[in-house]
Amino acid sequence: MDKKKILNELAKFPSDESKAVWLLSQVEKLESDYQEFQDIIHDKTEKIISEVLRDDLDISEDLERWATLGRNWENWIQRFKGRIIVDEGIADGQAKKLLKAAKFTIENLRREISSTKRDTVQTLADMKTMKRKIYIHEQIEKLKTDSQKRKARNLCEGANSMYKIDQIIREVKNHAKQKQRI
Repeated sequence: MDKKKILNELAKFPSDESKAVWLLSQVEKLESDYQEFQDIIHDKTEKIISEVLRDDLDISEDLERWATLGRNWENWIQRFKGRIIVDEGIADGQAKKLLKAAKFTIENLRREISSTKRDTVQTLADMKTMKRKIYIHEQIEKLKTDSQKRKARNLCEGANSMYKIDQIIREVKNHAKQKQRI
């Protein structure tokens, strides 16, 4: 909503009190939209987490796309708040108090979302590491001798992809076959 639209809407109200109520309703609508967006992010994150667990070790591009949308949404809210506050003739004392309270609430919500995003990214990274370790363990357990298992475990320690892990396991098996031939 641009400045002209806000001014037009405010001109419809006869008193400062009704203007403040309208501004508060706009802030509440933004908070509601923001909460809805946060719920969407949460649902998408859960979907991504299940896909990561089900598929391979790469994190889906959906997480990056939704994080970008979240940043854009926050910028839009900032611009809206800025447009309301720019013209001090719009906001009287009571409206300013309401806007300060709304700003405080929005900042708290942002901090919570930021914290949730950090936790989600950390959880995804931990899950990726855990999945890699489980995959390595499963592949190593298929080897026949303890020396093969030790060698594979040491070589797989720095491997970050399933392809690299499979390649190391194949090399260990091939090396063992070559030793048997000699």
